[in-house]
Amino acid sequence: MRDTVICFRTSDDLRKALEKVSETDRRSLSSVIEHILYDYVERREPKGVTEEKWVFR
Repeated sequence: MRDTVICFRTSDDLRKALEKVSETDRRSLSSVIEHILYDYVERREPKGVTEEKWVFR
């Protein structure tokens, strides 16, 4: 599987909140966002994502 770059705009407050989660979880900001998106897709469409199951700690 090839990774794909996605770019989007967000509010400063959301960016700061995501950075805080990133620091707390010791993950990159990209990893945090990817985990959130995978979780969202899995909840909406079970079996809709073919990647490994992500686990939040």
